[in-house]
Amino acid sequence: MKILIFNHYAGNKELGMEFRPYFLAKVWIKLGHQVTIVGSSYSHVRGNQPKIKGLISEENVEGIRYIWLYGIPYIGSGVKRAINIIQYLLLSLILLPKKINQDFDVIINSSTYPLDIFSALLVRGFSKNALLVFEPHDLWPMALTELGGMSYMHPFVLVNSFAEKISCKASDIIISMHPGNIEHLKTRGAEIEDFYHIPNGVNLDDWVANDNIRSSLRTKINVIKNNGEDIIMYVGSLSLANDIDFLLQAATEIKNKAQFIIVGDGPERDRLEILAQEKDLPVHFLGHIPKAEVPDTLALADLCFVGFQFNPLYKYGM
Repeated sequence: MKILIFNHYAGNKELGMEFRPYFLAKVWIKLGHQVTIVGSSYSHVRGNQPKIKGLISEENVEGIRYIWLYGIPYIGSGVKRAINIIQYLLLSLILLPKKINQDFDVIINSSTYPLDIFSALLVRGFSKNALLVFEPHDLWPMALTELGGMSYMHPFVLVNSFAEKISCKASDIIISMHPGNIEHLKTRGAEIEDFYHIPNGVNLDDWVANDNIRSSLRTKINVIKNNGEDIIMYVGSLSLANDIDFLLQAATEIKNKAQFIIVGDGPERDRLEILAQEKDLPVHFLGHIPKAEVPDTLALADLCFVGFQFNPLYKYGM
């Protein structure tokens, strides 16, 4: 089969998150299928960005065909991020059809937001009997209003709401990492018999292969550990959803009993670093590391933290 994935934030081992389309594509290629992933040239969740020439560029990574659409860099979730999303949508509608120029058996629109349904429908119009799959990550526009505090009548919320309805009604199959998302999606036109819950997993082969990779932060962390205090660690994205403010509050309460290490990057990093400095907290921001180094880094901690904001979105599952 020929499989096309629209995923704005798609990454791989060299670039970093998002990893899901990369790992799925590797399995599908091993089974004899062809996979094309369409991503933006800039994503806030990646550790590195692809090198592109012009508005649209192409490269092959481990047999996966990546097509990159130009997107401006941005920080946080402001106007520039919205422009980046609009660029992806317009370029996928205008330039992509000429670039791919082939029939696909399966088309998956799998970006965080649902707007790429319009690009998926356009490509399906050129493909004979293609199966259209909608894979919502966060529930946009609900995430915009519940997490981002945007008005329900904001134009960006309204257009995403329209795209969500189209995605639910036009898609042949709906896949979600969240088991209860169907309860919301049913109100948008989805049919329960078309819904499949497929959570993230772990590629055990990669962990075994990387068993001897040591953390590049080991020396820095060992220096911090020499203070004799316990290490409380967070590894992951520094975003509002992960509620790192809660961790900083904990550091305020027990600042003389533990050292806090935050490994990762994201739109909230600058604000969190300033906050930690202002309160003179024992918090160390050590930046992004490659995925292969995560197990050895986590092994250096006495306690690990995972956080989520209390939010109605999570009633649909994690």
